[in-house]
Order: sequence, then structure tokens, then C-alpha cells
Amino acid sequence: MEKLNFIDIAKAIGIILVVIGHYYPDNTPAFYENFRTYLYSFHMPLFLFLSGCMYAYTKKEEPVVAFMKKKLKRLAIPYFVISILIISLKLLAQQGVYIENGVDYFSFVRMLYMPEAGYFLWYLWVLLWMYLLCSFSNCKIYLYVLFLLSLLVKFIPEEFPRILCLHELKNEAAFFLLGALFFREKLYLRFKETNLQIFFVVVFIACSFSYFAGFLDSGFIMSFIGTLGIYSLANLMNQGNHNVLLFIGKSSFIIYLFHTIFMGFVKSVIHKISDTMFVDNMLAFLISAMIVVISGLVFPLLLQEYFLKRHKLIGSIFGLRK
Repeated sequence: MEKLNFIDIAKAIGIILVVIGHYYPDNTPAFYENFRTYLYSFHMPLFLFLSGCMYAYTKKEEPVVAFMKKKLKRLAIPYFVISILIISLKLLAQQGVYIENGVDYFSFVRMLYMPEAGYFLWYLWVLLWMYLLCSFSNCKIYLYVLFLLSLLVKFIPEEFPRILCLHELKNEAAFFLLGALFFREKLYLRFKETNLQIFFVVVFIACSFSYFAGFLDSGFIMSFIGTLGIYSLANLMNQGNHNVLLFIGKSSFIIYLFHTIFMGFVKSVIHKISDTMFVDNMLAFLISAMIVVISGLVFPLLLQEYFLKRHKLIGSIFGLRK
């Protein structure tokens, strides 16, 4: 099977943006709030798109039960283990240090039907929903119908309930299905044309400037263009040597699972050092942001390399393949 290094590069860019977006302390400056809203307009649609790409690229003919059993092992087990870990750590720590989004003992029950340990875990719920819905897609027309329905549902003004992450499924399903159709119809081969890649990168840059200038909001257009823009940028970057990005991209799932634990710890330390540093000193805010974001990337990678890979049973629980 062909190596899709550009997918790993796109994942690396995406997970870096996710970690940056999850740094959101009290009294965040207005410029950073605006930048964070900009990131949120496309970084998770990008991940759903890439997940859909890989689903279509690796899909084999197999029974629905067998397919879902693999996906449950890959996603549900890490979800419950990381949820229990995060909730337990918060319960232990919140009595003595500053903890964002505190929990209680009933959180162990709520995690059964919503991402109680951390909102970022909605992504795993949506992936499971999408794999279940797409597991019946032996007929090509089914994916097209599902995609059209997802677009229709996305633009229905009524909100869906938060339970089982149905609200997030409503908003993000179309991007997974777009990625699945993108690869199923082999459109990714056409994106190997450099001129097309440059075009979408330029359009993405133009839309980004339009957003910050106030001419474009963080809606569907920004999500769509941002997704294709980063995807195209990853294709362009694939022509060079990007071993670090490839490593980060291949490790993006572990970073996604563990980054908030390490970021939360570092943020609590910074908060203990100075309660007002975010308000009084812009330089201190930027320095602290850099420290927290780097911790959210580096520490999960160290955990993976020096613990999870050496203890294969534990590593397999968190989705590391042998």
C-alpha cells in the first residue's frame, strides 16, 4: 500500500493547531481569543476529513460486526481509560491546585454518555458514529446519500442534544464523509498537481486575511477552505524532508489523548506562580503560552517513546499498533 506521508504531515499541522487552541487560560487577551476562534473554524474539520480519507483508503470488505469490533477496540478503550485517568487526576488535584473544568464523583457516570473528562474527547465519539454509519457503505451511492444528508442536517438551525455527542456529529459528519468520498473517488491523485496545491494554499491565505479583516466569519466556508488549504500545504511540504512533522503526525493520536493532562499540570504550576501574569504582562502571557503548548506536544511524545512503547500491553490500550 502506498505511503501517504502527506496525510501524516497534515495530521502534524492539525495536532499542533489543536494543542495551541486548547491553551485558553482565564483573562485571555482579545487577540488570542480571535486567533483561537480562527483555529477552531478548521482544525477539527481537518482531522475529520483526514480520518475519512484514511477510512476510505484502508477500508476492506468485512462484516459490519468485525469492522466495528476493531474500531471499538481502537477508540472506545482509549476513551474510557483516558477519561478515568483524567477524572481521577482532577479529583486528586483540584483540592490543592487550580484546575480548569473541575469534576465530581458523578463524572464517572457522565463519561458513559458524554465527554465529561474533557470536551476534546468528542472527536472519538464522532469517529465511532461515522464508522458505524459508514460500515454499511458497500454500495457507492450510499456514501453520496449520507454526505448529502449530513450537509442538510448541518445547516438545520435547530441544535442537536449534547448527549452522545450528537451535536458535534451534526456539525462535523460532512467533513468525514467529504474525506471518504475524496479518496474513494481517487480525487487525491489530482491533488498531486503542484498548481492545484498552490491554488488552494493561496485561497486559504486569502480567506485567513479576510477573516482577520472582518470580511469572513468562522463558518462553513472557512472550515472547507481551511481543510483543503492545510491538506494542500501538506502535499507541497511532502516534497521535502520533514521527519519531525512525520513523527508528530504518526504520534498525533497519543498527543491528542494526553496533551491536556500535561498542559493542565503546567498551567496549574504557572497559575500558582502568578495569578495575574495573564492580565498584567503580554510578554509573560506569550511565554507561558509557548511553554504550555510545547509541554502538550513534547511530554506525550516522551511518554510514548519511553513508556508506552516499552510496555506494549499498556501501549495497545491507547491504540499503539505493534
